[in-house]
Amino acid sequence: CTPGTRKELLEKLENWALDKSPNTSPIFWLSGMAGTGKSTVAYTICKLLQGHKQFGASFFCSRNDESARARLSIIPTIIRQLIPNHTAYAYALRDLNLDQLAASSSHHVAELLIMPWI
Repeated sequence: CTPGTRKELLEKLENWALDKSPNTSPIFWLSGMAGTGKSTVAYTICKLLQGHKQFGASFFCSRNDESARARLSIIPTIIRQLIPNHTAYAYALRDLNLDQLAASSSHHVAELLIMPWI
């Protein structure tokens, strides 16, 4: 976001993201008409969370870019972003060829994004 804009929304998002209480919803639903700045707000909060060392990965969808709206790209994109910052995670996935992942099924989510952390 342009400096000084969306202050109230960004503060609300930051407070939500950094709130560790069990009553805090794990999902913040940001909605609005096309072109209203949702992606810009999401990008800004991702950068802010990186500064707090609270950011894992992101995937932004775009109706104008086929590769940025393909559901098959979501899991591999997130994994590629997690690996460089988490040595143990990278080690757990060392034999995985991300380019050969098929569908981003619930099996892949469990196997690739949950089990390596347990």
